Amino acid sequence: WTYWWEYNRTAFLARRGEPVTGPRTGSDDFYLGVRSARVGDRDFAPSAADLEQRVLPALRAALESGSSRDVATACMIALAKVGRDHREFALFDLLAPRLASGYQEERETAALALGLAGIDGPRELGLLIALAADGDAGSIACGREHVDDRTRAFAAYGLGLMAQGSARLQTRFRIAAALCDLVGDPQTDRDVVVAAIHGLGLCRPTTARPGERALLDAALARLEQRFVGGGRATDAIAIAHCPTAIARLVGIEGDRAEHFRASFAGVLAGGVRPAHSAHDPARSAALALGALCGPTARDRSCVDVLSETVHAHRDHQTRYFAILALGQIGGADNRVTLLREFDRANVLERPWCALALGVLEHARFARCRAEGTSPEPDRLVGETLLAAHRDSRNPDLRAALAVALGLCRYTPAATALGEALRDSLHRPELAGYHCIGLALLRDPSALPILRAVLAESERRPELMRQAATALAHLGDSAAAVPLLELLQNGAPSVTRLAAIASALGVVGDRRAIGPLLEILADDGRPRLCAAFAAAALGGVCDKDDVPWNGRIAAGINYRAAVDTLVGAGCGILDIL
Repeated sequence: WTYWWEYNRTAFLARRGEPVTGPRTGSDDFYLGVRSARVGDRDFAPSAADLEQRVLPALRAALESGSSRDVATACMIALAKVGRDHREFALFDLLAPRLASGYQEERETAALALGLAGIDGPRELGLLIALAADGDAGSIACGREHVDDRTRAFAAYGLGLMAQGSARLQTRFRIAAALCDLVGDPQTDRDVVVAAIHGLGLCRPTTARPGERALLDAALARLEQRFVGGGRATDAIAIAHCPTAIARLVGIEGDRAEHFRASFAGVLAGGVRPAHSAHDPARSAALALGALCGPTARDRSCVDVLSETVHAHRDHQTRYFAILALGQIGGADNRVTLLREFDRANVLERPWCALALGVLEHARFARCRAEGTSPEPDRLVGETLLAAHRDSRNPDLRAALAVALGLCRYTPAATALGEALRDSLHRPELAGYHCIGLALLRDPSALPILRAVLAESERRPELMRQAATALAHLGDSAAAVPLLELLQNGAPSVTRLAAIASALGVVGDRRAIGPLLEILADDGRPRLCAAFAAAALGGVCDKDDVPWNGRIAAGINYRAAVDTLVGAGCGILDIL
């Protein structure tokens, strides 16, 4: 469950400030995360002058210094997050030459950054398509006979990110056509196919224009063809990414949704099987149904299939994803089902049931707010979860229950979670999830203890990240101060620096720019310090309110992993 939460957390935790709404299953918000408002104390957002006069020139200088590969790759991603040309130089002219680097990490990062920057000019678009397709312009830019497969995959992810941010229908059409070709080519490397599938999933229409519908139809046809048609047995992992990409494209109210609901329910029920027998397609079908179905009579048959999957499927992970899907779908019937399953679940299933109840309640709160009503926490659900949290001695279950109680907004749990946080500080992972639970409750009385935990977590990087995330979710504008002190004064370690950089990006305070620029330019510090300072600058100055890789991670079947997606610290979901 912790993996699912970490990949999907952006849908529930605001990146900065007070969230406007909660996500609804099948909506853009579920996949893209809650957009955050620039509330009063967010006067600390970086200004255009900060970016033009300080940040962009400093990142350019660090990139061109040649001091280390770590600094170069961190600067490229940071420049792409800023996502704007300087009046004296263009991002393309900084990134494109890196494609010819002798180091694989630099080449693939440059390809990704070209798309992440969101500048969809003719040369940016043309080069990215050529890189993904291993075309002549791509191989020339890389200075090689062929574009290597990892660089092609990162370029395909970049194309999806560019399409999602582009308002130009022609741009989106060209990208969709290029990605469809990759998905449909049986000889294309598996990592490239997975990247192209996720890229297509980011091409969801933004308007009702006829051209957008044609784009959608082409993408869905190619993804369905790949999923149903199958291919080599080794394609099972790649094919497993099709259902969640389809669900992202269609949405819960799309006029093609009924067709795909029936198709994915058939996969789970065994009546419709793609041309392979691995479990990953069934896992993905369960996740896709969670995104495509609602608590209506129309979708009752799909809910029944998911319920049967929970009890009877031979694969544990498919059962866990089906439990979560029932929570995403929501509704009174699924509430009763999940409460019953929670009571009789074994030690492995219970955290999933708790998380599913939290997701269900979070969605109910969102619907009520959208309708203009003020919902009350569900007392039965809250008391059930709180009693289990009080009675359990299993750290994994207690962590899941802390997050679930927060998602339920069950405010009577605030005191218990605060006490549990103090008592669990010797278990950093458990304490971190208690921080998240307190933040999700939206209880400002939790600020003092969260600040204290952040200040005391210097040697516990994961707890530091969770505490900073919690403070950012509660809109604490002072959270950057202790993080900067830790970055400037502590002994550098990879895990510690990564946690601080990630936390500073979550907080997003322009007051961090000056100290970070000093660290970036300080040749007396280890270059790894400069790399993480660049990563933190990218987070602070990010043009988007939602982390870019969170847009890809949300809703995916992460168990169908390939190296360029996640794993061993070298996939796109591992990048700060």
